Amino acid sequence: MASSPNGIINYTFPGVLHYLQMEWRRYEKEKTEWEIERTDLKTRLSFLEGERRGIENLKVDLMRRVKMLEYALRQERIKYLQLQQKVNNNEINIIDNTDNKSESITSNSGLLNRLNKDRSISKSPASIKNEEANSINPSPTPMIGYWNPSPNSTNSLNDIRNYKRSNDSSSTLNSLNNSGLQKSIKATVYTPINKDKNFKSGVANSINNNINNNDQGNTNNNTNINGNSDHGIFIKKKAQKKIVLLLEMNHLDTVRSLSFHHTDKLLLSCSDDGTAKLWNLEFLGNTKKNMVDIDPIYTYRGHMGPVLSVDMSENVCYTGGLDSTIRSWKIPAKNIELYSKYDPSIKQHTFEGHTDAVWCVKSHPLRDHYHLLASGSSDGTVKLWDTESYDLKSTLDYNGLLSNRSKEIESNPTYLDWLNIDLSKMIVSYQNSIVKLFDIETGSEYMKLPSAETYDNTLATQINQVLSHPTMPLIITAHEDRYIRFFDVKSGECINSMTAHLDGVTSLSIHPSGLTFASGGHDSSIRIWDISSKNCIQEMSSHRKKFDEGVWCVKYHPILSNILASGGGDSTCKIYSIDQPF
Repeated sequence: MASSPNGIINYTFPGVLHYLQMEWRRYEKEKTEWEIERTDLKTRLSFLEGERRGIENLKVDLMRRVKMLEYALRQERIKYLQLQQKVNNNEINIIDNTDNKSESITSNSGLLNRLNKDRSISKSPASIKNEEANSINPSPTPMIGYWNPSPNSTNSLNDIRNYKRSNDSSSTLNSLNNSGLQKSIKATVYTPINKDKNFKSGVANSINNNINNNDQGNTNNNTNINGNSDHGIFIKKKAQKKIVLLLEMNHLDTVRSLSFHHTDKLLLSCSDDGTAKLWNLEFLGNTKKNMVDIDPIYTYRGHMGPVLSVDMSENVCYTGGLDSTIRSWKIPAKNIELYSKYDPSIKQHTFEGHTDAVWCVKSHPLRDHYHLLASGSSDGTVKLWDTESYDLKSTLDYNGLLSNRSKEIESNPTYLDWLNIDLSKMIVSYQNSIVKLFDIETGSEYMKLPSAETYDNTLATQINQVLSHPTMPLIITAHEDRYIRFFDVKSGECINSMTAHLDGVTSLSIHPSGLTFASGGHDSSIRIWDISSKNCIQEMSSHRKKFDEGVWCVKYHPILSNILASGGGDSTCKIYSIDQPF
């Protein structure tokens, strides 16, 4: 563009193009800045929405607990006031009746004493001498003040209440006016007359005793009204019969994983102390004496750090560790000497291929047809190994079979299991709370389950374990945000979701019958659930918290169906005997 002497701007074609190019660049720059700002605002909005949902869920849960506690407190107060009113009314009525009868007895005795004085005027001198001799040496009478009520004291009390005035002699009336009798009557106020009401009276007395102990410190009122002072102890003993601790085994650090032998009474445990220990459970058949602590028959050493996962096959066991390796070990004979020499044949092979910690190892259930070992690692991959040739067969990432081109890790696997209704499929759970099913033949993704209902883009809502039901098309997941969810494999839908623990749920194990399953969490509790009703039928807390870690693993024995093992952050592995409700 150029200006003429007359002040008129002359537009040229190059000038117009230059102006349009400048305006276009400015427009693209502003558009890019707007897109960046829009993306940032969307990200912040999604984060705030997730945080708000989390706070609302926490608020709803806390309000539910507060209402439950308020309702329980109101019910207890109502029960206490009703029972206290009944007890006070009975005591006042009986004492008033006793006082009224004592006053009537006293007045009657005074009247009879005056009559006796009038009679003594007309008595003969001999009879007067005999009465004086009797007054000097009276005949012994029982001390009513120390009267001990017999089991038939109820009838005696009714006889006293229905006592009618008699003009036979003054000695009988004077004996009834004794203060010891009043004390004995008041002492029998708390004796139950109707034996059918023993349970209610026991509950009332237990409430009164608790209040009396807090107010007066009286320890003599802790006996129930019905005389059965150990009613609550009986209930506790009855509950303890369902769950019995048979054995406690020790590591030097947190116990991460457990695995039972499929046909033998052997248990393999691994720990952050860098070892895996093999335990012989043959003594569990002897119910005469339960052993409290035993030594392992063999200790596997070889990992350069904590051992995170274990699995047992027929004659071989596998361990995965923080050193990104998987090691296979031979299972020694059960009668091996406790402190025998090192046998180099125990160590068989080291699988190397992962680049980060191995959190799960699983051998294929059909060992005769599939010589496979699956492993999940924090490097974002799941690998399938040949257990005979020790070769790597395939590697799966988040999207399936890993291609040659490099991909960014979307999420790390946390646990894996084989789908029992179709053993050509493998279930993998991820840190983003997603569960996927893969075909081990093709390496392709078979199904994706909607398990990220409460996921908030943090590890606090990840899946810790996934499990396949042995007979039904059912998958169960354990979440860090205290949830347990159930999925139908055929429809791919979530059929139930429940808050199962007070802290993160870390482990699951299904009973061999398929009717119940056990769960462990960082609240240090182990809970037994009914699969059909989704109700908790048993609960126990035996592990102690260490660094906010409770129970890390639970496992049912595949043959001894009443045997359950657990390992926790307190460096112990425990064996329980559980009476099933079916």
